[in-house]
Amino acid sequence: MQQHVPALLSAVLAAPAADVVGTWPKGPIKLPGAKLPNVPLLGNGFLGVAFGSPIGGTSKTSSSAIGPNGSGALDMWLNTNAFWACKSTGSAGNHTPNEVPAVCARRALGGVSLSASSASAAFSTVTATQLPLLGQVKVTLGLPGGGGCAVRTTSVVHPASSVLLTTLSYSAPAAAACPLEVTLNVSTWALGDPYDAFPSVQAGCHGCAAASRRLYERGTNATLTPRIVWGALAARIVGGSGRGSGGGAVAATLVREGGWGGAVGGWQTVTLQAGAAGAGGGSTGTANDVFLITAFADNLRSNSNTVDPAAAAAALAAATDPPAAAAAAATHWASFHNASSVRLPSQPALERYWWGAQFITGAMTPAAAMLASTDPAAPGALAPPSGLYGPWVTSDGPSWNGDYTLDYNQEAQFYGVHSSNHPELATGYFPPVRCSSQRAFV
Repeated sequence: MQQHVPALLSAVLAAPAADVVGTWPKGPIKLPGAKLPNVPLLGNGFLGVAFGSPIGGTSKTSSSAIGPNGSGALDMWLNTNAFWACKSTGSAGNHTPNEVPAVCARRALGGVSLSASSASAAFSTVTATQLPLLGQVKVTLGLPGGGGCAVRTTSVVHPASSVLLTTLSYSAPAAAACPLEVTLNVSTWALGDPYDAFPSVQAGCHGCAAASRRLYERGTNATLTPRIVWGALAARIVGGSGRGSGGGAVAATLVREGGWGGAVGGWQTVTLQAGAAGAGGGSTGTANDVFLITAFADNLRSNSNTVDPAAAAAALAAATDPPAAAAAAATHWASFHNASSVRLPSQPALERYWWGAQFITGAMTPAAAMLASTDPAAPGALAPPSGLYGPWVTSDGPSWNGDYTLDYNQEAQFYGVHSSNHPELATGYFPPVRCSSQRAFV
């Protein structure tokens, strides 16, 4: 293992990049799931994204399609390490000031889904590729008939902001009988709370669609005030040669839309024309790309029980510059992986596993810089470390509640951070230990 100087970075990453790739040739599995999902994952130590699809994948769960025609092809589930709630001992919506919680658990939040604009034009195939060294997930949604006609997406998470950036493009080989353009429905949705009768909230936000979820965090004792946990997503489509539902420049039309699990949200449409995206399938952040910006906001800092953070999510989406966000993600993961490396010529599978584990650790663990941030849009010191399944909880009933089990389960995710030259990731280990230390003296 060795530390590399920046001048050697391109040479260092060039060697393992072709091998350290996760592929789902039949598409990732359907979500939700009770454990860490076997799907492509992205994250920045706070925000996490899990990519699922009801096409081709296998799962024992029900379909997660959230499209106006029930034809969702790609579901991007977003969550954070801080989205928790406690099921109360009282009846739904009837909490008392001194109530004691029955069960505290991680909960699912919501996400953004891409689907065909009509059931007759639904995508027939999906493949996914994860590139851990680049911090990217690429998905190809194939149109019926084959021939290479496909919508392609490339997604990254901003390293310092709660933003998922997805670049959209449409490839139509000249020799194939592809449509000249493809229209996508982009659904933004959040789950409702089955325990406390809190419905999801959906709203338009001047060119974007937003959805929020509320959770009752905990019962209280005589000195604590009940708290509502809010999480909100806002999705905005911008850029390039794509046409929105209003024609001309990309625009959004918000309508009421329901879906799986009582989810509500809004959907937007975007039309992609063949050849509209930049070189590299839209991964470079060029001027012609069409971008889907999905931003998250919560009330972690404000601690307000009444203010829906959807407006803050919409403001963050509007303020995000797509090429700058893509560049920030690329720079972050290049620097991260430049901190250390291993070469195991006789054990290539183990070497690939090591690189993948490095990425997952960096994606789920808040670094020292994030914990020290004073940006009001960032969680700062309130960002918790990862629980059993990181920020990738997609179910309201995760196994073992997705909690922080303060034994080796919680400690194991930090075992390798020092030996791999990432001491900045160790910072998140200590706050929950300090918070629980008083119980050790009882």
